[in-house]
Amino acid sequence: MPPIELIGKFAWLLQEQDPVAYPRSLVLLLLYVLAVLLVLVGLRRTFLGLTRRHWLMIALLAVATIILSNVLLVRLNSSDFSPMPINSASALSAPAPQQAQLPATPLLGVVPVLLAAYWFGIGPAFLLSVIGGFWQAVFQGGEITQHFEILWLGLGASYVIRQNYRGNFAKVLRQPIVAGPLVALVTWPIMFLSFFVSALDSASALAAFNYAWPLCLALFVPILAEGVLSGIVAQGLMALLPARQLPLPAQSAPPWARGLNRRMMFAFIPFTAVLTIVLLYAVSATALSEAKRQSIEQMSRDALSAAREVPSFFQTGQGLIREFATDDRLRSPDPAARQ
Repeated sequence: MPPIELIGKFAWLLQEQDPVAYPRSLVLLLLYVLAVLLVLVGLRRTFLGLTRRHWLMIALLAVATIILSNVLLVRLNSSDFSPMPINSASALSAPAPQQAQLPATPLLGVVPVLLAAYWFGIGPAFLLSVIGGFWQAVFQGGEITQHFEILWLGLGASYVIRQNYRGNFAKVLRQPIVAGPLVALVTWPIMFLSFFVSALDSASALAAFNYAWPLCLALFVPILAEGVLSGIVAQGLMALLPARQLPLPAQSAPPWARGLNRRMMFAFIPFTAVLTIVLLYAVSATALSEAKRQSIEQMSRDALSAAREVPSFFQTGQGLIREFATDDRLRSPDPAARQ
C-alpha cells in the first residue's frame, strides 16, 4: 500500500489545458459533462420533497465533502511509471515527455455521498459526488477527467443503497459497508478511459494502452480501500442515527425473481461468465508458460552454439590478423592501394 498523506495541500491546483492540443480529452470531458447534466435532469424529482432543513444538512455534507476530499490521501509516485508517450513522427518537435499524472485517492471521500443517499435520496447524493469530484480536481490537479470516477461511484453506490427489492440479498446490498466496495470495483475501470484518451492525443493506440493500463492497475487498491473505509465509516454513522433514514418506496420483486425464466437466466449467466474467465485464464497462463519455456530453451541453444564457436573464432581471427599483416597493399604508400 502506498504511503498515506494525512492532509493534502489546500491550494488551487486545477491545471488548464489547451483544448486544441488535447482534442480527444476535450471530447471526453464534454461527454462526461453532458452525462452529468442528463443524470441531474433525470433525478430532478428527488429534490422536490427536500425542506429547508434538508438543504441545510446537505450544505453541511457538502462542506464535509470538500474537507474529506483532501484528507487521508493515498498518492502514488508518478516517477514509478512510464512518462506520457509521444509519437515518433512528432518526437523532434514535441516537448520533453511529461510524467504520468495520477490523482490522489481520498480514503474517506465517499462518506458524505453514502450518508446523503441514506438520508435524502439518489439526487442529493449524486450532487455531492459532483462537488467532491470538482474539489478533488481543484486540490490535486492533473487531468480533470480522471476525477469523474468519483461521480459514477457516488451514483452507483446511492442507487444500490436506495434500491427497494425484497429479500435478504437486496437488504445486504443496501448497507454502505457492502455498497461502497462493490461499486468501487465496478467503477474502477472508468479510470482507464481517462488515461487512455489523454495518451491517445500524443501517441498510437498501442502506446496509449501500454501507458494507461499500468496506471489503472496501480489505482485498483487505493480505490477499493476508499470504498471499504468510506463504507465502514458511513455504516457506523448510520447506526448512530438510524431515525434519519429516508423511507424506501414500496418493495418489489428483484429482476432475478420475476419468473422461472429469469431465475434460470440470472443463475446461468454468472456461472457461464465465471467459467469462461477461469478457462480463459487457464489457457492464457498455460500458453504463456509454454512460450516462456520455449524462449528459454532457444536462448540456451543459441548460447551453447555461440560457446562452441569460440575456439574457431580465435583461430579464424588469428588467421585474418596474419593475412592482414602480410598484405603488401596495407603497407603501400598509395592511398588508393590501401583501400
